[in-house]
Amino acid sequence: MAGDVQINCDGKIVGTVNPMPVGSFLKGTAVGTVTTVTWANSAPVTTKKSINITKPTDVCQEYELIVTNPSTVTNLVMNVYNTESLGTATESLLYGPVTLPKWDTSSASSFITLIHGLCNGTDARIKLYNDTALGTADTFGASIRIRELM
Repeated sequence: MAGDVQINCDGKIVGTVNPMPVGSFLKGTAVGTVTTVTWANSAPVTTKKSINITKPTDVCQEYELIVTNPSTVTNLVMNVYNTESLGTATESLLYGPVTLPKWDTSSASSFITLIHGLCNGTDARIKLYNDTALGTADTFGASIRIRELM
């Protein structure tokens, strides 16, 4: 892999720097199992679903979060929290809000985001809610997978 060129004060190339460590750098290990949360038919707007994430034994710096929104009716809004007690607060917003658009034939139904600092110090929680009321035949399940990256 090509690196950045090092130039001395006389303008001569003296070497290169590899910006990534050599060898296997990305872990790709799943954190827990794929979790699916389901919204029932006729769920009102802002029906919240929470997924608790137990802190892994070896915490990484970066995580990949993959969320699938198969609904053709509603967007999902996602917030990611580290859960820790700071005075009266028990959640610290880490990331969000992020809107995951409803699925249509011209868009993907799965979304990937990188999160730095997940489970930094303690467990974490993902909260999702629908931004549109569901109809009588609009039940759906959103799936979440988390992978350790580095």
